[in-house]
Amino acid sequence: VSLQRKQLDDTDRSSWVVGKRGKARQVFFADHAWNAIQHYLHTRQILDGATGRPLGGLPVFARHDRRAGSQVLPLSTESVQNTIRALAESARLSDRGITPHALRHYFATRMYQTTRDLAVTQTALGHSSPATTRIYAKLEDDAVRNAHREAFE
Repeated sequence: VSLQRKQLDDTDRSSWVVGKRGKARQVFFADHAWNAIQHYLHTRQILDGATGRPLGGLPVFARHDRRAGSQVLPLSTESVQNTIRALAESARLSDRGITPHALRHYFATRMYQTTRDLAVTQTALGHSSPATTRIYAKLEDDAVRNAHREAFE
């Protein structure tokens, strides 16, 4: 949520972020996500330039509410949660439990299903322990069944 513009790396469409325990890790963006971020930052250019602050120190994701006014303030964790809740409601998915944390679980599951590599998934999530990653990366029954069949049939 507190990502700053200077943390974005154009060369490999990534960012270095610092996790809970002060451990840095590289986070990569899909092309469509990177392009959306660049479009958003381009659209915000006039507001960002008017702050008089160096662009690198400005948040990537800024508030756009009345209280922020013309200031470029970072989003809060609560505002991200509220935004995702509102989007889920407008898509009539509010009963599905879609939260930022649920999206992290989805990311972990998708990453593991695609790579079949727990270590890669663990690194992408910034976990110290593979046991934590296994909690996030849910294995579907079909995946276990198919792996068993592939190995023994």
